[in-house]
Amino acid sequence: MYDLIIAGAGPAGSTLARRIGKDRKVLLLDKRDLSGAVHFTGAAEKCCGGLLNPQAQDALTEQGIALPRRILEDPQLFSVRAIDFDNHMERVYPKRYVNIDRVAFDRYLIELAEEQPGVTLMEKTLLQDFEQLEDRVRVRVLHKPSGEVRYLEAKILVGADGAASIVRERMKERYLIPVSGNVLSGAAKEYACLQEHFTMPEGFTMPWHAAIFDRYVTDFYSWMIPKENRLILGSAIPAGEDLRLRFSRLKAELIDLGYPLQGAPIYRSGAKLLRPRMFGSVISGKDRIFLCGEAAGLISPSSAEGISYAIRSGSMLADVLAKPEQGRHKAYDRALCGLKKEIATKSLKSPVMYEPALRGPVFVSRLLSLKVKDVHHG
Repeated sequence: MYDLIIAGAGPAGSTLARRIGKDRKVLLLDKRDLSGAVHFTGAAEKCCGGLLNPQAQDALTEQGIALPRRILEDPQLFSVRAIDFDNHMERVYPKRYVNIDRVAFDRYLIELAEEQPGVTLMEKTLLQDFEQLEDRVRVRVLHKPSGEVRYLEAKILVGADGAASIVRERMKERYLIPVSGNVLSGAAKEYACLQEHFTMPEGFTMPWHAAIFDRYVTDFYSWMIPKENRLILGSAIPAGEDLRLRFSRLKAELIDLGYPLQGAPIYRSGAKLLRPRMFGSVISGKDRIFLCGEAAGLISPSSAEGISYAIRSGSMLADVLAKPEQGRHKAYDRALCGLKKEIATKSLKSPVMYEPALRGPVFVSRLLSLKVKDVHHG
């Protein structure tokens, strides 16, 4: 029997495993194939732009983690270009990012976790279900290549398996956790993310990350990011809407501006995203079940950034689980208060970013914007 089974080996799960694996027997599960080539491996690629914002950089610094050069991707970006189709304006704002290969980044954090004597990684394995017993949790896992189903037991189960978390969904069903609410509280709003990679034409230059606003496409966020010899286009579109139609509109608008998005993409990925409300969207767990990272609802409601929340919540949970068993959930909830306040603050900021009538005057004022030479056509 394990001390911990962690579903999901992203930044939240690997941080937790690394922090607690010295003295505990930890099983780290991940449904991805993490043993292939590092760069752009397809099946292991997460629907993520792969940018570390200043908060994520700070989170890594707090963990004492420096990144090796092999994880970095050109170009390194120092600004965001805001393209507002609703108000027919563009502005460039200073923003310091570290541009990374997201697959290589995840694998590096896993390598750090595996250096701990108690950590075992089981990849290509999906957690399907679990049941809480009196003093342990029994989980059912599927090894995807072989189709083999196994039952494993641990004292504690941690869901770090992202927005589509099976642990979170099963827990909500079994413990009847309320999912209703209004625009300020209750369940997070669900989005479908689509991301396509295009070959970057020779001579094309794009020295910024683009944030794109168009209410006909989404009430949230679309993005465009240069990566080595390719260009990523992505959007988070409300669940239930016509994803392909809206994404095609976005692509056509950007092609009209001169961005090289014609033809078939070299790769496409999709994912679920939960945009938290101001209050009540974060679920930390119950009994012998804990959640961290995006599985807990910890993600920015203004930018969809989740890496910093994943690293910090994984580390916070490690601190809590190092203490006596009684009162752990209350201690974890207290530890998460700072992250919940950040989410509430960013929820207040969101209308200024995503409501065209509020965003327009900010763009007109040119507040905090930079004057730059327009070079995105090469």
